[in-house]
Amino acid sequence: MAPNLNPIKIIHWLLHPSSRIQQRVAHAAVWSFGSRFGERLIEYGRLIILARLLAPQDFGLMGVGLIALSAMESLTEPGLIEGIIQKKGKVEKYLDILWTVTLGRWFLVAALLALLSPVIARFFDAPDARLILLAVAGAALLNGFLNSGVVLLQKDLEFHKVSIGRILPLAIASGVSIGFALVFHNVWALVLGLTAKNLATVAVSYWIHPYRPRLSRRIDRARELFTFSRWIYLHRVANFVSNQADSIMLGGALGTVNLGIYQMAQRTSIMPIREIPRSLSQVAFPMYSRIQQDLDGVRKAFLGTLEATVSMALPLSIIVLLLADEIVVFVLGEKWIQAAPAMRILAMAGFINGFTTTGGALFAGVGKPWINLQLALFRAVVVVSIIFPMTRSMGLEGAAYTVLIGSAAGFLLYAFHSFRILRIKPWTIVRALAPAALATTVTTVIILGFSPVLQISSLPSLLAVIAIAGLVYISIYTLLAWK
Repeated sequence: MAPNLNPIKIIHWLLHPSSRIQQRVAHAAVWSFGSRFGERLIEYGRLIILARLLAPQDFGLMGVGLIALSAMESLTEPGLIEGIIQKKGKVEKYLDILWTVTLGRWFLVAALLALLSPVIARFFDAPDARLILLAVAGAALLNGFLNSGVVLLQKDLEFHKVSIGRILPLAIASGVSIGFALVFHNVWALVLGLTAKNLATVAVSYWIHPYRPRLSRRIDRARELFTFSRWIYLHRVANFVSNQADSIMLGGALGTVNLGIYQMAQRTSIMPIREIPRSLSQVAFPMYSRIQQDLDGVRKAFLGTLEATVSMALPLSIIVLLLADEIVVFVLGEKWIQAAPAMRILAMAGFINGFTTTGGALFAGVGKPWINLQLALFRAVVVVSIIFPMTRSMGLEGAAYTVLIGSAAGFLLYAFHSFRILRIKPWTIVRALAPAALATTVTTVIILGFSPVLQISSLPSLLAVIAIAGLVYISIYTLLAWK
């Protein structure tokens, strides 16, 4: 937290991180969480407006392009950035080869997307998706020119600069998407938004860091980083399978309209919940790397991260579970009502995934990235083995249940490895999470008890109920967690 409440000193603290590791971690956590919050605020404001302006078919067509892009990213990502963050000492000598490999990688991604566009469009039975895929390939190519120097900002916990590099491009992309959607009302608003975001991200990366990368032939340095990163690479591929198999199968079997509805359910349920542990873990990963020899310090940091994750993710999950219909009708519009049942299921999956995300930062940070691979592979095997019958028999809800079952399966391995590495007992975890669990339970009982009185008939009344629930939860949690 900031050293005192003087506004001028707070601003100075926010813009100039301390040299002490504890202060830098706190500074990074504030900026990382604030940045994620700002990003999601912009993104969800954009999503709500675009959901009103565009049709499920438009989101489904763009979904085809994003699934294909995600597949190519996973298959070609060598994980060199994580390798640099993990490496001790000076790492500037790796920046040129990182930029060179990244540039080549994105040229490859763009080429693969362009070449495979007819096959992908045929699989989803969406002829219109072919042109979308070509445009997405062009947008993806821009990522290759990103300044590799920005990795030093993350390694050195300078998240105030990292935040600028994320929020500014997203704001520009949102303006472009909404502007074109107001005029044309079609999928190209989404495509142009992606292009604007990537272009702005590259431009801002050269503004926030002075390093100017050049082409390099030092493949030996890339191999050196890949010694650590191969586990992260394989983990990403397995993670793609477990995270995208539901959308791929659903889109191929039920068409792009249902794909658009399902992905809207994901964005409005599982994605907000997932951002909490991702934001905290982004700070935790370099912190674990720095203190990995201090088991007691790692244990305390992990419990603090887990407690913070659950205290925010659990009440959000319950809100979606209880109010999915109202959220869809009054926020997105009635044309999205089919998304509500899947939202409830995915909210629970998102909460469970929060645990495994906190574990992911721990395992990578203490030099055991192979555990993340094991988790992802296990979850992928579970998802792939049941996705086809579940989607065929239950449609959108079947795909969502597949994600929930896969998340629960991954949680079992996560718990086993966490207890083993940290040498803690289950009761220690239960005690740390008890305030959030009890506060959420009491809040849920109160809201359900007063539900006949709390009639939700409009967006203002929905927001009022959520605000009341939030105040009740915060009050109870504060009392229970007070030490």
